[in-house]
Amino acid sequence: MRNHFSLVVVALGAALLPSFASAQGKLPFLKAEGTRIVTSAGHPVVLRGFNLGNWLVEEMWLSPFDTDPPAGSEFKKINDHVRLHQTFVARFGQEKADRLLDSWRANFLTSEDFARLKAEGVNCVRLPFTYDLESEPGGLFRWLDFAVAQARVNGIYVILDLHGAPGRQGIEHHTGEEGVNQFFADAKFRAQTVQLWGKIAAHYKDEPAVAGYDLLNEPVSAPNASSLHFVHSTLYEAVRAVDPNHIVIIEDGYKNLDQMPDPRIMGWKNVMYSMHSYKFDAKTADDYDGHLKWWVMAQSKGVQDKWQVPVYVGEWNLEPHGNPEKARMYAQTFDAANISWSLWTYKTTSKWGGSMWGLYTPKTGLKAINPFTDSFEQIEAAMPEIRTENLVRNPDLAAALAPSTATTPQ
Repeated sequence: MRNHFSLVVVALGAALLPSFASAQGKLPFLKAEGTRIVTSAGHPVVLRGFNLGNWLVEEMWLSPFDTDPPAGSEFKKINDHVRLHQTFVARFGQEKADRLLDSWRANFLTSEDFARLKAEGVNCVRLPFTYDLESEPGGLFRWLDFAVAQARVNGIYVILDLHGAPGRQGIEHHTGEEGVNQFFADAKFRAQTVQLWGKIAAHYKDEPAVAGYDLLNEPVSAPNASSLHFVHSTLYEAVRAVDPNHIVIIEDGYKNLDQMPDPRIMGWKNVMYSMHSYKFDAKTADDYDGHLKWWVMAQSKGVQDKWQVPVYVGEWNLEPHGNPEKARMYAQTFDAANISWSLWTYKTTSKWGGSMWGLYTPKTGLKAINPFTDSFEQIEAAMPEIRTENLVRNPDLAAALAPSTATTPQ
């Protein structure tokens, strides 16, 4: 890892972005130019902020729901979004189940949350969603449009992240449906995803508040790197058929950034490569030092310089055993190296209380919601408890991630 950088990190002062917005009436389009992200006027930007996890893709470990059915119940354990909604439908019918889903969406993230994010100096949010939005009341764009509109008003960019594709691109619960894992096995699901990205790109092609499209979150089930690159090319072409403007974000699928191809050979333009950084086997806070230096930065800077492409750490956190000072080390290292990033995640609403998993967390844990035994009225009445004003802000983590106005040495 180099100890100096030629780039003056103009974008560290995320307040620059609202000034662009106020001067021009809207955020400028972003594009990838060499190793940097730049505005349409050529100003370099480092995107930095939070994932909006658990809003459009409910994850049980981040939520107040009891997941184990009573003994002898006909219901199955709730592991993911699909099983949660199926349980509500079975108990209350489709209309009331949709009302509960709407209530979750409406209370979890509000216009006030985007004002909070602006106050934190955030200039970008990564927005995980699944293709299941197409079948929800209001369709695919109801909540995506809400988020983009609120972000635009506050001078914040949005990265649209397909967390769960048709057929699901992995076995994980955060694809929306645990254990399905058919995306890479069945061409019909890939064809559906091509159509989905074509629809999304056509809808947002003229929207500068959208920073880019993250084509597939953690596509870990690709049989090899070549298969993954082929699928990414197919999705890239679907976007480019209708949208030549937005950055396309291509993840390594935990196959390591050094396995990513030369974008020029692939015919990819205006792209950004992405990796995720976790160290779940950490035993102490100091374990993160080597992880950052060797696993994250050696790969990121190597690929950034070799292929002349921006790099984005789309998810990272320092649980277990991390602390705000280590988070500061990560954020400042990314900033100085011109690497954009999004911490996982903005808020948690679990039954277990605070951690570093969210900037906002429950002080002592939210009251559990039991989807198997609570009445519809009880569940609906509990939904406002997930609003951010009922959570506690972690001031040390906020200070650690705050944008700096310092510049890197020439």
